[in-house]
Amino acid sequence: MKKTILLFFFALPDFLFSQAVSNQYNSKADALYKSGIMKYDLKDYRGAIADYNHSIEADPHYINVFKTYYNRGVAKIGLADYKGAILDFTKTLELKPSFFSALGMRGIAKAKLTKNKEAIADFTKAIKLYPKFEGAYYNRGIAKASLGDYKGAVLDYTKALEIYPDWAEAYNNRSLAYQKLGDVKNAEDDLKKVILLKKKPK
Repeated sequence: MKKTILLFFFALPDFLFSQAVSNQYNSKADALYKSGIMKYDLKDYRGAIADYNHSIEADPHYINVFKTYYNRGVAKIGLADYKGAILDFTKTLELKPSFFSALGMRGIAKAKLTKNKEAIADFTKAIKLYPKFEGAYYNRGIAKASLGDYKGAVLDYTKALEIYPDWAEAYNNRSLAYQKLGDVKNAEDDLKKVILLKKKPK
């Protein structure tokens, strides 16, 4: 049985913006933005960040500049530059306040820096913008558990599982929270679900 709770982000389709629909480069900023995406896909995070930097320099008013900041933040998380990622997600939100994924990602970066109360605030804001954001519930549960709020963590993992029922990691983390609460039966039931899901063909 796992002894620690690990931070895991359930990526939504727009985890990283891409523009695979068109190969046409409409401007230097656009070309660099798309080049950054390709480098990120190759796990060349430093190269992606360099391209996003140059894209922003080429045209600070480029139509996709908020996506550029967001993607640069994601690449910085890949390099464990959580402080830099927070700055980028904050800039994204200044340009696009309704962008719930940026709040979710900023919450993760804050949690990585053990700023769990601030992370919870970001996850909560993201959920208000998009109530079906299972990743935000899940990560908020992790942050709450890190602060010793196991009842709150159980509620959040349960909500995440209502939205995404086959999430083995959510059952595993909820089991850990139940253990902390002394609820052996529910903890064991969740572990059984983890085993079944792990055996389930993908």
